[in-house]
Amino acid sequence: MIRKKTKIFFVCGTDTGVGKTFVTGALIASLNKMGIRAGGFKPLESGCRKHQRHLRRADSLFLKKMGKMPEPLDLINPYYFEEALAPGVAAERKKTKISFELITKKLEELKKKYNCLFVEGAGGLLVPLSGKKTNLDLIKKLKTPVILVARLGLGTLNHTLLTLDHLKRNHVSVIGVILNQTTPSKTVAEKTNPAVLKKRGAPILGIVPYQGKPENIRPISKQLVLGRL
Repeated sequence: MIRKKTKIFFVCGTDTGVGKTFVTGALIASLNKMGIRAGGFKPLESGCRKHQRHLRRADSLFLKKMGKMPEPLDLINPYYFEEALAPGVAAERKKTKISFELITKKLEELKKKYNCLFVEGAGGLLVPLSGKKTNLDLIKKLKTPVILVARLGLGTLNHTLLTLDHLKRNHVSVIGVILNQTTPSKTVAEKTNPAVLKKRGAPILGIVPYQGKPENIRPISKQLVLGRL
């Protein structure tokens, strides 16, 4: 039996705190529920809190849980840092050298076991990862299309359009934008932003409604998940 080629998507945020990990976890859980073996890969995580003698990698653990992934956490997340800084900055302060080659190797290992993988980036597109290299450089290295996660509320028009423009200028394929509602109530901005972005050519995949705490996660609609993946 010939195994189908693993589909890989890079999930990038327009900013920090837009719910990128939450949306990635929801995508993974939704595909698994549909019978598609999906997993997550978090190459770099910063802002890991101390837990006893170790650093708790909350984002990576969340992806592991959503995908019911048996692999060791160090395969799912090769680099992690305590300071809540851009990974490249945190790495420099810790005197750690981040290798894109190592990240690629870890991803290749995971590819053998999954039909679909979501690579979750750290922060926005131009966040420093290694020297002058950013998420954009990692995307180019991995040669993956991008799913962009954006905040539904105020400020998202500028951040989303700037990010899409930069991806286009760098000839990176974009699957689409997922707008995530990060607050319980909707203002005029939340209500009007999707239409404004569509008018300006943003490929909106869908809107994830506010879901509160991660443990309240609900599968993303089948139409959104399978529409363009």
